[in-house]
Amino acid sequence: MKRLYSEERLHIQPAFIYAVLALARLMRSSKLEGGSVGLSHALDLVNQAHAAYKDAIELHWLDVTLVEAALVRFFWWYDSLLFMI
Repeated sequence: MKRLYSEERLHIQPAFIYAVLALARLMRSSKLEGGSVGLSHALDLVNQAHAAYKDAIELHWLDVTLVEAALVRFFWWYDSLLFMI
């Protein structure tokens, strides 16, 4: 059995975490659940994801989770366009 603390822990890009949170918040921002406050919170999270993405590129921390973060950000952008229609 592995220990809870291990040097081989999985490292996930902060950009990925922020992007997933932003997408989840956007999806829960209907008029019944979050409304404009939820959309504003989702926008703040996607801005943090973008900043973390830029930081990772500047630090040359390039891995699969950074690509996943970019993909989630694309879905966030696409879903946000659907909210405007």
